Amino acid sequence: MAFKGKDGNTPSKFDKNAKKTYTREYKKEQIQKNINKKKIMRKKYEKLLKSEGYEVDPEENKPHKEPKLSYKEQKQLNIEKLKEQKRERRAKKREATLAKFKDSKEHREEHLKRIAEIKEKNLQRKKRNEKLNVKTKKGQPVMSFKIDDLLQKIQNQQD
Repeated sequence: MAFKGKDGNTPSKFDKNAKKTYTREYKKEQIQKNINKKKIMRKKYEKLLKSEGYEVDPEENKPHKEPKLSYKEQKQLNIEKLKEQKRERRAKKREATLAKFKDSKEHREEHLKRIAEIKEKNLQRKKRNEKLNVKTKKGQPVMSFKIDDLLQKIQNQQD
């Protein structure tokens, strides 16, 4: 039973292509045709180069192909690569933590200095707030402390 075109007779070129275009076999045929065309063109090119007087090494022109691997083998290779990358990342992380432990004494000293500075600043803040919050007997704030504080701020900014 042959495929018939729109008019019921033999199919046109378009109808033939429309039938075959999306099948796997048709695509394989087209790929094979393209490969053969490329081989023929390469041979003609090499022949032309020889006739012109150039030396041609057929092994140089051909790309070195690695043997094709099956899907499972490719997947296994990818998994192994990912595992290797993971191992490398872990090793780097371990080295970083070891480096931190080596510098732990220095790190601890710096940390203690920072804590001491913070405590000192908090004490100064409390003293300053106590001075600024002093009130007279009638509940009014004492302005002399506030004026002194503002003058100190100005002097610190100039330094």
